[in-house]
Amino acid sequence: MYIIIILAVFIAIFILVGIIQAKKRAKNTSCQKCKTRYDYDSDVSWREVSRRNVNGNGGSYYIMSKVEFDCMCHKCGTEKTFTKDFKVYSYNAQSDKAESYDLETLVKKYFA
Repeated sequence: MYIIIILAVFIAIFILVGIIQAKKRAKNTSCQKCKTRYDYDSDVSWREVSRRNVNGNGGSYYIMSKVEFDCMCHKCGTEKTFTKDFKVYSYNAQSDKAESYDLETLVKKYFA
């Protein structure tokens, strides 16, 4: 019985975190004044401002890239600036597996 309750709590937390992330993404990818979704090609410019290593367990690590976005709504002209971290590299020491991720592709997906 307790296992079912604990499982239900974990599922609820997982769903809540997903909802919060989706709301934040929607807030970042659309104009706060007129609610128009930014057009990536014409409304968004971005630049990588920093990279940092994040150490994991047992020699694993990943690299995060901080990106600064400048957005201007094509409908009302409102400007917005924000930053977001993207994982651009990960290394799993247990499996000796490394993966890199193209930053431009990650950024485009974020606005898709």
